[in-house]
Amino acid sequence: MKNTLVRLITTDNKGSFDCDFQDDIVIKENTEIALHSLSVERQMKSIVLDGTNSVVDFQISTPAGGHSISLAHGTLNRDNFDDTLRDMTDKMNSALRMFRGTATQITNGDFPNTKETGSQIKVSTNANKNVVFDFRYAECFTVLTSNASDNLLVNNMNTASNEFKSLFPASASSIDDLQSCNLAFKAPISLGTHISRVRIRNFVNTDGATSGLIMGITDDYNKILNNSLTIDDLNYGIRVQQNTSVIEVKNGKANPFGNNASGQTLTNATPSSTNNDVLSFEVREDVEGEGQRMLMRHYETGAGGGSTLLKADITLRNAQHKDIPYYFVVGLLGSVNSIKIDHVGSCRNAYFTTDLETKKFNGEGRAVGLPQNLPSTNNQRSDYSLTLPSTLADYLGFDNPSLSTNDFQASFTGNRVFEELIGSDNYIVEMLNLNINTYDALAKGRKNILAYVPVSETIIDDKTGIVQYEPKERLYLPLANEYAETLRNIRARIVASDFSTIGTEGLSSLNILLRN
Repeated sequence: MKNTLVRLITTDNKGSFDCDFQDDIVIKENTEIALHSLSVERQMKSIVLDGTNSVVDFQISTPAGGHSISLAHGTLNRDNFDDTLRDMTDKMNSALRMFRGTATQITNGDFPNTKETGSQIKVSTNANKNVVFDFRYAECFTVLTSNASDNLLVNNMNTASNEFKSLFPASASSIDDLQSCNLAFKAPISLGTHISRVRIRNFVNTDGATSGLIMGITDDYNKILNNSLTIDDLNYGIRVQQNTSVIEVKNGKANPFGNNASGQTLTNATPSSTNNDVLSFEVREDVEGEGQRMLMRHYETGAGGGSTLLKADITLRNAQHKDIPYYFVVGLLGSVNSIKIDHVGSCRNAYFTTDLETKKFNGEGRAVGLPQNLPSTNNQRSDYSLTLPSTLADYLGFDNPSLSTNDFQASFTGNRVFEELIGSDNYIVEMLNLNINTYDALAKGRKNILAYVPVSETIIDDKTGIVQYEPKERLYLPLANEYAETLRNIRARIVASDFSTIGTEGLSSLNILLRN
């Protein structure tokens, strides 16, 4: 058997080999080919974000208009890209606006519908190692009698006539707990732009100091399931002990309820009035440009936009960049005629699925998950768009920096594997003008693949990306040529596991063996 060693060198910085020879290379019948060795220096991608390339533009709907966010300036590379994806997630959600209307308009929903109330955005990488800008929508819905059991965990509360009220008088001590009478939403709240709200249906103080309303946001779902939730478990809270009392607010589990700074009280608690006051928790942009905040709001009858009882910081994601689930709960204190509420609503987290919760509740053996029968959210098609600076788009794997779609929600996915994640994958050595009978499942057919190089085992310097690979045993593959031929040009390429191009530095060498 005769062996011929051929060295190919790169002709560009994208892993391409297009080599011309002055002498003939004879490819006889039954010639076999094998990888001898590979030496390539992967281009360690990084970009410098500055005033020329740090602004990302996007839109959820035409009525809402476009938004722009500015990323932190500095070098973006494999050491910090995850922080940048999180930064984009937080800033894009912070830019969303919530419609500010009257109490009646807030009760009836986001009108006119900008589609931003209830929207949530995530920037992340998927299982195929592409960067994804994902826009989801779950409009704020009102819980009605017909679906209360599917949407809520309800204890000792009546839902007749689309209103909620206690089933029995609360004890004198119950003003400080949520165990006797409470309801809680099964799905966590939206972490984009959000509203959880109730309207006062009737508040007559028939039970004096033990009357009242407590509504809160908590991350302690186990205590909801165990019916052991107290006001100390609320991350945020609003409490009204009598209809003439100052509305109290709570910021943090360790902090007690206290009067709101302006001393606001309810202005209308008339029985069955559609103009009664609305109390709400809202996660949205702050008008002072401070990013996403938790706002506790009071909408008065006839007021032009309501007022803020308290503005507080909220941590929406943990150190691993995972969303923190928060749940909306309400407690009613007093007898059946003391206080009644209606139009109880909340924007559920659009990313919530039954896979996130597998616990049981109330001994019924039912899995806690997405409510079975959500009310219609009136989700409409809208004009989503995303525009990235060209250098940032290329770094993240997008061939086109400007993307748009008209749909109910949107997901913009990079065309190429995000190269910062390629370190634990394979490179593919593909011959372009030598036919080899090899097959690849991702390509769904025959490809001229000479070898797969396990990158995670062969990068000898993580900072420079140098790959030096020589197989322990050479695998000779037959060339698919029926007749002898001569070549003066051999073309090949090194690509990522999805056949997308990779960046290289300097001179790369691909050494092959021909045997006949």
